[in-house]
Amino acid sequence: MKDQTRRGRKVVPARPSWPGVEALESRQLYAAAPSAAAVPLAAAVPQATQIVGTPRVTKVTPLAGATSVQVDSAIACDVSVPNGGIDATTLTSTTVFLKRTADGLLIPAVLNTSGGGDAIVLKPENPLETSTSYTFTVTSGVKDLAGVAFTPFTSTLTTSATGIDPNVKYRFEQVDLPNTHGQQFSAVYARDNYLYAGTLTGMLYRFPINADGTLGDPLIVDTVIKHAGGPQFITGITVSPQSTPTNHILWISRTGTSGLQVGDAEGADWTGAISVITGAKMDTMVDEVVHLPRSVRDHLTNQLSFGPDKKLYFGQASNSAMGAPDVTWGNRAEHL
Repeated sequence: MKDQTRRGRKVVPARPSWPGVEALESRQLYAAAPSAAAVPLAAAVPQATQIVGTPRVTKVTPLAGATSVQVDSAIACDVSVPNGGIDATTLTSTTVFLKRTADGLLIPAVLNTSGGGDAIVLKPENPLETSTSYTFTVTSGVKDLAGVAFTPFTSTLTTSATGIDPNVKYRFEQVDLPNTHGQQFSAVYARDNYLYAGTLTGMLYRFPINADGTLGDPLIVDTVIKHAGGPQFITGITVSPQSTPTNHILWISRTGTSGLQVGDAEGADWTGAISVITGAKMDTMVDEVVHLPRSVRDHLTNQLSFGPDKKLYFGQASNSAMGAPDVTWGNRAEHL
């Protein structure tokens, strides 16, 4: 490890020994070396130029004509996208919307898709009215990445007379916290009255948890970004069993960033890593495992966790969607 100088004081970070993590021979990193047969990234991610079909909705939840729908329900669509995923920029309030059937009142809602661009989700911003019919619409204004318009689709639903299912004992309330604005958090972990949070770009936050459950002013560091030499997608955070409120030891899983669209900042393969962050200001970072694979989209090196045996476990996601290369996922094959 290179010596570091801060404010005129030379600091040589000590690397503690964590139970369950094997010592690294000759100070080398564990690495998954790319196979010689691996397809180069540029060749594995072609632009979706060949038109093979028309994208369309294949299933909607709640089902078309459903009744007694809970007033806080979202509407989700499975879609067929034979030419590549949905162009997320075409999901707008004029192309996908929910209206009150009786008078056409537009319901304010949030729209989203999956990392693979193979779903449409509409979540009303507020609970719907009870015993009321609503019409959900997907127009031809929604397009796939090849620019092909969706087949128009509509369905109706009627909400429950009671509003919310009385048999549900517990519900979560979404509370707006002003000091979390402006970031998209991709990983969180709470321990010792702190909430640790990582972002889609690699920033790391440490919030003190107040007695009422709200969050205090965070310590914000760019340790991960500086270490990697650019933005990183923090996909998991956990805290070492040896961590204390005054000696923070974080383990993170991370990978190269992606625009999550084929041909638009696709995820570079072999950029997954497991790293440990220490120091009162979370300013020291060491990589322990590097060169893990990833998909073009959002199948990545995922959340990690210490097991009861004090060993560290993490999930490594698929390089594709269904086990075989396809255009929506950049034609990247599965590989070790």
